[in-house]
Amino acid sequence: MREERPEKGTILVVDDNPTNLQLLLDYLNEFGFETLVARSGEGALKQAAYAHPDLILLDILMPGLDGFETCIRLKEKEATREIPVIFMTALSDTEDKIRGFDVGAVDYITKPFQQKEVLARIHTQLTIQRQKRELAEVNAMKDRFLSIITQELRQVFDTMSGPSKRLAESFDIFTEKEIRFIAKRLHRTAQDTIRLLEQVMTWVKIQQGTISFYPEALDLYEVVSEAVVAFKEDASRKKIELTHAIEPETQVFADPQMLLVILRNLLSNAIKFTRQGGSINVRAESRGEDRLEISISDTGIGMSDKSMNKLFRIDEPYKKPGITGKEGAHLGLIICKAFVEKNRGQIQVESEEGKGSTFRFTLTKRIEAS
Repeated sequence: MREERPEKGTILVVDDNPTNLQLLLDYLNEFGFETLVARSGEGALKQAAYAHPDLILLDILMPGLDGFETCIRLKEKEATREIPVIFMTALSDTEDKIRGFDVGAVDYITKPFQQKEVLARIHTQLTIQRQKRELAEVNAMKDRFLSIITQELRQVFDTMSGPSKRLAESFDIFTEKEIRFIAKRLHRTAQDTIRLLEQVMTWVKIQQGTISFYPEALDLYEVVSEAVVAFKEDASRKKIELTHAIEPETQVFADPQMLLVILRNLLSNAIKFTRQGGSINVRAESRGEDRLEISISDTGIGMSDKSMNKLFRIDEPYKKPGITGKEGAHLGLIICKAFVEKNRGQIQVESEEGKGSTFRFTLTKRIEAS
């Protein structure tokens, strides 16, 4: 029966006995672990602080600093306190084992070594460490997600608060034209709120893996035309020329709803970051026999390389006000990346401050085997 391969990681082995060291190193190397060696407690402290191993196998009975004192010092330092320590010992007294757990050890390996037992205990602790890292990453992503939502909701309600307050407090002095203007502004803000909530629900579905994905052959001309028409009014208010140069019957293979979300998010951001009298254009070019690259270019304010590196990452804070002070939809761009990759494409951005931006993403031209 084939033996299961263990979790991989870097292990620091601390023992003053050369025979024990060699026995453990031979076995650990056989299973593909990276190994470090220390012959004393002092050496262990230096190695751990420098190399940050994933696990420490620590002998208890050593001259100078014994295992207990070494473990205490490891746990006192922020850089090494989270590294799990497994004691290696021939001591069988219960009090010694309890003391080991009291000073911070996570497990014991008894001498003489049983190789399968050693491997099993190492595997268990490395698995726990991996799960801790994954949980920390998930929690960090949730925190960042909540931060983005809070930021964007605050922006939406700030936009609504001023006009609605003026209307409520001074309704009698407004003309019909002014009331109509405020009502339209509130309506647009309400629509932005609905779009934001839709993006939140979309992101949740992406994370849960429950989002529907039904790719099909599409006429890109029709899909882009629909998206452009939806933003004509927004572009007209800023006197922005919004056009596309997609040829009729340009075929792509993608999920139609996802493609519309991608186009709408990119067009919405382009309008926010383009000055009055500017232009936005959508194009498509072949990239080999099987790929089509769609680009959305604007003559807007552009961005720095540092900003571009943060655009599609939820773990990086990104905050850049548009021409009117309204920030771009960071969450929308993250969803764009997820949807493009779901459709087996890639997305990238080219930009220069003061000279506009171009977002490019690829799609397949024909049905791909699943």
